[in-house]
Amino acid sequence: MDSRNALIIYAAGGLLMLIFYITGYSYWSQPDSNTVSIIWTTAPRDASEKLAKGLVETRIAACVNSIPQVSSYYKWEGKVVSDSEDLLMIKTKSDNIPKVIDYVKHNHPYTTPEVISVTVTSGLPSYLDWVRDST
Repeated sequence: MDSRNALIIYAAGGLLMLIFYITGYSYWSQPDSNTVSIIWTTAPRDASEKLAKGLVETRIAACVNSIPQVSSYYKWEGKVVSDSEDLLMIKTKSDNIPKVIDYVKHNHPYTTPEVISVTVTSGLPSYLDWVRDST
């Protein structure tokens, strides 16, 4: 690698670190039990009910909302396909994210299910306390 490429990589890394600093994001930070996250997954109707109940029964999630019949369009094995699925909104402590991913991965009918999450930055304090206490 020549010095010009090294300088570009160094500058890009510095810019990324500045963005992380300004936004408060840390790639290296681990989720903790004081934060709450919302995790989304989609599944066919018969699987979504089992996933939702299982996540709550095992206390991996405090609450799962099921929004029925969302239309999903995606590319799979080179083709654009569409499915009618349920959207699950899973509320849990942030340190339970790996447990949610593992549970969904082992109980979902798809080989590569969607599992994405965001950290809740604000909300009704008593609700967030309930989520933490329920998981």
